[in-house]
Amino acid sequence: MNDFDELLNGIKKGLGSLAEDMQQKYGELVEYLDTHDSAQIKADLREKVEKATEGAKEDLDKAKDEAIDKIGDRKEDIREGLDKMKQHLDDMKQKAQEELKDINVDEKMAEARQSLEEGMGKAKEMLGEGMDVVQRQFNELKKYLNL
Repeated sequence: MNDFDELLNGIKKGLGSLAEDMQQKYGELVEYLDTHDSAQIKADLREKVEKATEGAKEDLDKAKDEAIDKIGDRKEDIREGLDKMKQHLDDMKQKAQEELKDINVDEKMAEARQSLEEGMGKAKEMLGEGMDVVQRQFNELKKYLNL
């Protein structure tokens, strides 16, 4: 016998047992209906509904309390996460400020000024050379035109 056959036999036995249980409950229900008047049945139903309602209310209250606890836990987790992020940002800010202290602004300005002056000197030199070329070409043009 393979696993499938065993499973099928187990289901068949379970269905038989389930059918027997259902027949037994049906018999108990019919007997109950035969032995009790409608007022008693209504009272019993009302009592069962009230018990079920009370149980449901208790379950809801318990679920509500658990949800509140979970929300409180999540709220605390979020608060801790935000505190860590704030601390990290404060650390980064402090590090940046320390790095800025190490930068000498006057020194950097002097370096920039010197670089600018060197650039201007080279530009003047190139402009002078360009003017010399233009002057020579102008002189050659005058000679050519015999002016």
